[in-house]
Amino acid sequence: MPSLVPIAIQPKKIRISGKLVHFRECNRNLRCLPTPELVSGHKYIRESYRLRGQNITEDTVALVKGAVINCWFIVMVFGACCTPYITDTLGRKIGYIIAVVVAIVAAIIQYVSVLFHLPEVFILGRSMTAFCSPLADACLLLYLQEVSPLSIRGMASFLCEIGYGAMVVLGM
Repeated sequence: MPSLVPIAIQPKKIRISGKLVHFRECNRNLRCLPTPELVSGHKYIRESYRLRGQNITEDTVALVKGAVINCWFIVMVFGACCTPYITDTLGRKIGYIIAVVVAIVAAIIQYVSVLFHLPEVFILGRSMTAFCSPLADACLLLYLQEVSPLSIRGMASFLCEIGYGAMVVLGM
């Protein structure tokens, strides 16, 4: 028989279940030591502006770092909105080629921006990669489903979904 005691009176169960569900996040938040990635990101941004003769504050470093991190999600939404138009008008194969070419150009832009200490250009390269990411995902899946033989077409589309699900689990 389930307990009739209100949840507010059972804080121990809530704490235990919360720790089990969010085990990794709790451990990550308890150890707030600066990681090498965090230190190198701050160092890169500070050094970039120092080389240009600008002395920036910690707030400006946080603002630039926030732009670097969050530009991905914002631009990815725009890429996802443009994906159906590109795939329907140009086709899956051409759409995938465009996505790969844009990703290569974006990688070169990001590399050059790190070499020449230009965080603004790095944000541009990241944004380009984020824009073409949903296009590449959609075009590849649709193209693989279209070119597979009729006898295995259903299985081919199902395997793509299994792959996505497996990568989510492995990424956790």
